[in-house]
Amino acid sequence: MQYSKHFIRLINNRILQHLLFWGFFLFLETLHIYDKTSEVSMLSVLLSVISKFSSAIILIYLNLLIFIPYLLEKNKTLFYIITIVSSYFIVVYSVYGFHLLFSLERFTFIEDHIERPKLLAMLFGLTFLLTTLSSLVHFAKRWIKLKDVELDFKEEQRQRLEAELKTLKAQINPHFLFNSLNNIYSLSLDKSDLAPEMILKLSDLMSYIIYDAREEFVPLKKELGFIENHIDLERIRINNRVNVKFENDESLLRYNIAPLLFTPFIENAFKYVSTPENQKAFINIKLSENQYELHFFIENSAEEELATFEHNNHGIGIENVKKRLELIYPNKHKLDIEHSSTKFSINLKIKI
Repeated sequence: MQYSKHFIRLINNRILQHLLFWGFFLFLETLHIYDKTSEVSMLSVLLSVISKFSSAIILIYLNLLIFIPYLLEKNKTLFYIITIVSSYFIVVYSVYGFHLLFSLERFTFIEDHIERPKLLAMLFGLTFLLTTLSSLVHFAKRWIKLKDVELDFKEEQRQRLEAELKTLKAQINPHFLFNSLNNIYSLSLDKSDLAPEMILKLSDLMSYIIYDAREEFVPLKKELGFIENHIDLERIRINNRVNVKFENDESLLRYNIAPLLFTPFIENAFKYVSTPENQKAFINIKLSENQYELHFFIENSAEEELATFEHNNHGIGIENVKKRLELIYPNKHKLDIEHSSTKFSINLKIKI
């Protein structure tokens, strides 16, 4: 295992990678030329190959180590272009001059089929090709690295949001259970015959919370069933003293929704509903759909003072929903909370 780690570290060494690449590349080119000119020594061939590629090697590393990081990546594009083009001509002509200066038989360009006038064009072409390829490889590696960082960031963000959502969802369950048990306790004190029915309803609700609501999204049909049971449970508690109306469209059944999203709104309405002057207490709930947009509307009657209090003190439940909406439906929802002298209303629109 220890040897494997050393081997992997060795393979990932950039200097070693470059040495192996150029060593292998020069070795193949040397064999290729030596095969055609076997009367010349291998050393002469190797020196010729090195001189042949020297302009490309010089310019590649100037470009990778200096020009790109200090000019191009710092948005000095024009200066980069001027520098790389100038260096290109300087390096190529310098290498060409080197060939002319040392035009000895054993150190000139070995291949007879390549004449000296063609050497300059070959140096230009070879240097341009290898420099361009090295730049493309460099930016491809940078792009892959950025993509990896982006994917890691998104995965980290997804895990963080998932953990936050689980925390927010976990806060709903005990809050809802606490309120329901409180209601059953009150009925039990009064020795009400409705207590067993409430316990049965609560059992159905808790089954949904424990098993279905663990998912990120649930069929809206199941969520509607939960809402209806929730309303029935509240009706039993208030003994039908409030006129409760619940409407929903059948077209909603084809959608999925984040579970328990509307529960705090419904709890809030039943908690603060009151009877304004000369009116019967009411709670109206409506779920509808319009062009792939879900509309949830709920309003409850309330005296002016209580409506104002409800607006300013709607508790952790609704704050919890606001956070969940921001996490699950960012830029895809609109939540309006209003109150008047006789009622309190919530209007939520979600693009689904």
